[in-house]
Amino acid sequence: MAFGMGMCCLQVTFQARDVDESRYMYDQLAVLSPIMMAMTAATPIFKGRLADIDVRWTVISQSVDDRTPAERGLISPDMLSEHVNDYMAGQGIRSIPKSRYDSISTYIYHCRGEPACQRTFAAYNDINCPEDDEMKSLLRREGVDENLSHHIAHLFIRDPIVAFNGQVQELNDEESTNHFESIQSTNWQSCRWKPPPHQPPALSASVTNAMLKDADDALHEAESTLRWFGDVTAITYKTVANGDLKSLQLQKLMDEVIATLNSSKERPPGNMIIIAMV
Repeated sequence: MAFGMGMCCLQVTFQARDVDESRYMYDQLAVLSPIMMAMTAATPIFKGRLADIDVRWTVISQSVDDRTPAERGLISPDMLSEHVNDYMAGQGIRSIPKSRYDSISTYIYHCRGEPACQRTFAAYNDINCPEDDEMKSLLRREGVDENLSHHIAHLFIRDPIVAFNGQVQELNDEESTNHFESIQSTNWQSCRWKPPPHQPPALSASVTNAMLKDADDALHEAESTLRWFGDVTAITYKTVANGDLKSLQLQKLMDEVIATLNSSKERPPGNMIIIAMV
């Protein structure tokens, strides 16, 4: 894990005005993420060796990919019963298409009940996004809308990989969100929706954030694109949020663009990548 996570990059976190804006902008930033990855690509060398890729993304994805062979789809269905582990989420045999470090798998804006918007989201959420049925039922029962319930339940298909001494059984889930954060913070996606942590009444101001996470950085300042990346992303965020602009793309196409960036095979010119996403 340290090999991948030690690479230079930039993550930009935006404080939204409210939960609605944070969810809306999460979706918009997700569409921009493959473009930003292409424009900041700066990782062609690993441990002194020239690689077949331009960006760090796939190396980190592989470094933290803890899926079992069954979860990867490498075990035939008639042999799955031999790989059941009741201590793991999904018994360790549920099909999981992606590493826990990868692109997003679902949009989360709730559409405010608009039928046309809901039909659009149903069409654009076009890839396999498995979910934890128990978590999904709990969220829906407590009044969380379908899109956000689907997103959170998708996070819980994985096991936690981080635990701190004194913060497991000792925690009270009525007073702390640490157990949720142990799952949320180890699902490293191209964007992250960050609800506010639990706070005492005296600090009850809630701030919800949207985070863009996939920009590369170069070692030399003269080669780095991050001098403009933060400014461009911030201007884009404000323009989209204040102008109520909408830009969705098929999840499948976003995954294809990111996969293209992570392989030199059949790679189109850089400008074609950007045009495909507009």
